[in-house]
Amino acid sequence: MEFRVLKYFLMTARLGSMTKAAQSLHITQPTLSRQIAELEEETGVHLFERGNRRLVLTEEGHLLRRRAEEMMELMEKTEEELSSSEKKLRGCIMVGGGELMVTERFASLIFAFQKQHPFVRFNYFTGTTDEIDERMNHGLIDAAILVCPFDTDAFDYIPVGPDARWGVYLRTDDVLASKDHIKPSDLHGRALILPSRKKLKKEIISWLGEQFQSMTVPVTENLGGNAGLFVEASGFCALSSEGAVPMYDEKKLKFIPLYPERRIQTAIAWKRNVPRTPAVKAFLRFCKEALTDRSS
Repeated sequence: MEFRVLKYFLMTARLGSMTKAAQSLHITQPTLSRQIAELEEETGVHLFERGNRRLVLTEEGHLLRRRAEEMMELMEKTEEELSSSEKKLRGCIMVGGGELMVTERFASLIFAFQKQHPFVRFNYFTGTTDEIDERMNHGLIDAAILVCPFDTDAFDYIPVGPDARWGVYLRTDDVLASKDHIKPSDLHGRALILPSRKKLKKEIISWLGEQFQSMTVPVTENLGGNAGLFVEASGFCALSSEGAVPMYDEKKLKFIPLYPERRIQTAIAWKRNVPRTPAVKAFLRFCKEALTDRSS
């Protein structure tokens, strides 16, 4: 399977038309049709179905598109890595993290590093720890903010604070809005919005204890940003970490910490025992030195 043919396939999938894709690729339509047909013969599956006015990907076509985009992204990243040098760092460093309080601190490290190395660019991927873990395992992310617990056997890491408190996001007109902290009994019989990540959800259910039996969970979410919108629309309570609902309107929403207190711990992590570009090596060294200096 040649990369050139994968590029042809991706362009056709994006535009939904052989004619438009051929024009964009600067080849003839018969040439493109032949290349796609040979790709289907090579893979043994049909990749497109003809809709009313455009080509539509089959289920197998969607799978190949997702994998092909990952391969192209990895190829572009590899080309940049091979062209970089330690003396004059260049290239793109792939980083990531969730919607967390420590993102601001991570951003400050990124921009401080860029001041020293202005030819280095960063591409930031926002997602859950599980999503980022998968992308790091595929070589698509170089370093990221991960929420504990994560696989410490697979990653090197350095803790980055501050630790964020767990709490409840609720509307300011909620009967609980006047409280200084929220106990499990305060949420008796309530509808809750919980994180979809199993380990975090399990931790919250453990904190709720027996009270959880009286509650319902109509919605789960993988990132806290949308949880605030669901709270506003429904009046439900969202259990999440401090800072997970960024830039919310304090006239509409309020964050109240849990009691007994629970905190979320985070770290900057990177995959162990993989080759790195000079730019990535320098950035990781910069982060370790900066965070060690602050903690000492």
